[in-house]
Amino acid sequence: MKKLIILFFCLPLFLFAQKVENDPYSRYGLGELADRSIMAYRSMGHTSIANADRFHINLANPASLAYLGTASYEVGASAKNATLKEGENKATAWSGNLEYISLGFPLKNPINEVYETSKKKYKLGMAFSLNRYSRSAYNIASIDSLDGVGIFQRSYSGSGGTYKFQWGNAIGYKSWAFGVNLGYLFGGINSTKEILFSDLENAFNNFFEKSYHIKAFTLQTGLMYNWHLNQKAAADNPSIPLRTLRFGLTYVPSTGFSTFTDELILNRQVIGTGTVVTDTITSGADIEGDGKLPDIGQQPACIHWWIYQTQL
Repeated sequence: MKKLIILFFCLPLFLFAQKVENDPYSRYGLGELADRSIMAYRSMGHTSIANADRFHINLANPASLAYLGTASYEVGASAKNATLKEGENKATAWSGNLEYISLGFPLKNPINEVYETSKKKYKLGMAFSLNRYSRSAYNIASIDSLDGVGIFQRSYSGSGGTYKFQWGNAIGYKSWAFGVNLGYLFGGINSTKEILFSDLENAFNNFFEKSYHIKAFTLQTGLMYNWHLNQKAAADNPSIPLRTLRFGLTYVPSTGFSTFTDELILNRQVIGTGTVVTDTITSGADIEGDGKLPDIGQQPACIHWWIYQTQL
């Protein structure tokens, strides 16, 4: 158990040192949002809102923690092949990253129920997780020309991302389960922009650099309901599997986040083979800002459901 705890806290270090691909659309906002589902549910068409498993942690709905039957340690990694095309130009690159790590366990030992030959009316579960929330990774350039100026190039690059640490708890009572995820969102995004006038001698080239540091507290609630279709028949005859229709609902309220920005705007000249800073237009550190994350919810008409069979 001691080795498991050490591994849980050491693996997040690799989150900040993985190769990322060139994705121009991750330039906007917080970047490209990550998938919330674990690999087991991604392979099932993302049927995670209303799904619960004794052996897997469901990061999409905290109510599922009430159905954990044993301690579960989940690690997910991804690989991606991206191809960018523009006219006759084409670029292909492989990339990968650690997606999430999580540790969950029931707070009531199900083995004790077997020894006591009695089934409790309520269940408790808890989980800790660290997963990627968004990532920004792009390096793009465009070449243009103007009369009297000649050829010039605009370059844009960015890197970084945000991550979320979550602490989840759930309680299950009879056919219902309710769970809450308390999260802390953190991370940083770096972006640069440069305009280079290649046809002008000793031209003043503009260079812009911004670094955002983001932090916020988040909340997610989840609800599950099990509708047993043949409960009486399965109770009378143990050989008949219990058929259940499960409904799931989640809601993430809107929350604000704060930012601290470092900003730098320079004029630079290319002289010979070197670059010389000729003027500092703006230089600021720890400039406070804020933003707002939208609320996310599942409407009752779009409730996810899952049918399964179990033996009593």
